[in-house]
Amino acid sequence: MISMKGLTRYFFVIILAAVLRKLGNIAACGVKTFVVIFFLIIIWIYVTMRNTVDDNSKMPQHLREVNGFPSESFESKIQQPYLLMDRFEKNIKHDKNITTGNPLDTGTEIDTKLLKMAQANNTKGFEKNEVEYIKLKIEEANKEQIIYNEDIFGRLNNDSLVILVQVHKRVNYLQHLIDSLAKARYIDQALIIFSHDIYEEEINDLIKAIKFCKVMQIFFPYSIQTHPDTFPGADVRDCPRNIGKQKALQIGCLNAEYPDKFSHYRESKFTQIKHHWWWKMNHVFNNLNATKKYSGFVLFLEEDHYVAEDFIHLLRLMGRQCETKPQCKFLGLGLDIMKPGPSNQAIMSLFHTNLGLAFNRETYLDSIKKCAKEFCEFDDYNWDWSLNYITNKCGKGPKLSMILRAQRVFHIGECGTHSRNANCDVGKVLAGVKNEIKSLGLYPTNIELTETKVGRPKMMENGGWGDKRDHELCLKMTRTIPNIVIS
Repeated sequence: MISMKGLTRYFFVIILAAVLRKLGNIAACGVKTFVVIFFLIIIWIYVTMRNTVDDNSKMPQHLREVNGFPSESFESKIQQPYLLMDRFEKNIKHDKNITTGNPLDTGTEIDTKLLKMAQANNTKGFEKNEVEYIKLKIEEANKEQIIYNEDIFGRLNNDSLVILVQVHKRVNYLQHLIDSLAKARYIDQALIIFSHDIYEEEINDLIKAIKFCKVMQIFFPYSIQTHPDTFPGADVRDCPRNIGKQKALQIGCLNAEYPDKFSHYRESKFTQIKHHWWWKMNHVFNNLNATKKYSGFVLFLEEDHYVAEDFIHLLRLMGRQCETKPQCKFLGLGLDIMKPGPSNQAIMSLFHTNLGLAFNRETYLDSIKKCAKEFCEFDDYNWDWSLNYITNKCGKGPKLSMILRAQRVFHIGECGTHSRNANCDVGKVLAGVKNEIKSLGLYPTNIELTETKVGRPKMMENGGWGDKRDHELCLKMTRTIPNIVIS
């Protein structure tokens, strides 16, 4: 059956032929007649071409590609959820190993899963898809274990230093830390591992831009971001912090049986910090290919720390001296509650600092991992107080820290977890720190021990860690397994 478009073309050709026969020799025609014929021909060509394009626009996808017509655009394939796919498109442009062409041919198994997931859902569930996207990207990054700049600075060895930085989302503080690390002597011999509890491309790109040493990124997989409405995040069925146990039992909230020693219930924004610290330590010593046989020191920093340029030099001096003292298990690059002293002086103490804490695999295995149960069940959401508790209560003999009196790691976070400072003037704090560093006698040639404090510090539980689920998750993270199923 002839279509209407076909009939239109047929009659147009007949009329044009009749006109030409009547005119005979076109050379004998006037200018006006020639112009009419010319425009008739142009109109015929236009109609023919438009109909051809319209016909091909309805051609099946596989026939369009065979006949050389462009395939459907990425936007027409994926319309929902909009927010997830906008992020996915940016990721495609950002990732060098993703190919062009068929959107499903992304070059990685994870990205294929993401695209199929987004195609199968609508905007109503986009928040859930966003979480799944992040989980998949975290899984991919933790599996790949990419070390940037290793081709320039060489592989890690036991004479190197591993610096393990806990990162949340305060990019301005993190930038200051990176700037201070870049100025440090011997930093080119270190591997810096940034451990994140937030997956955010802006932060990831900041880390990838580092060129002064080897860099790796790992991602805490049991964060609030990846579990926004279930444990270890805040489950909607959990008890409110201040409800009290009696009322909690009456309403039947999920963790009614497990308040802390102050009758308060868990707050995920605080419990996450201790979980993250414990996970990253175990992950580095047990699971990372680059470090699971490394026996040197691991230095623990946080995103709102700032280092003096000779901190690695001091760590080396302290490490050599610590090896001569059997009770010395930890190094500390500062203690902000201690009165400052000369640049090369240190003390031996049973108290362990959270400012530039460092220890090696032997200490991890003998003094920490063996005491995992005590750490994970100690009712304190602070990792540093929990660590001090186990090193004083678990195992045999005192476990001492060598701590510098003139600190080389400084805390610049004015708006941190425990701070109530409304000004948050990091510039003012940073200026003070830089002035203090200038006053130090940098690069001393030796470490002088001035005193040894072996009296056991008074240990108290600060609460926030009474929930049995936190205890169980913490213990599971001690084992040498990359993924944990959370029931």
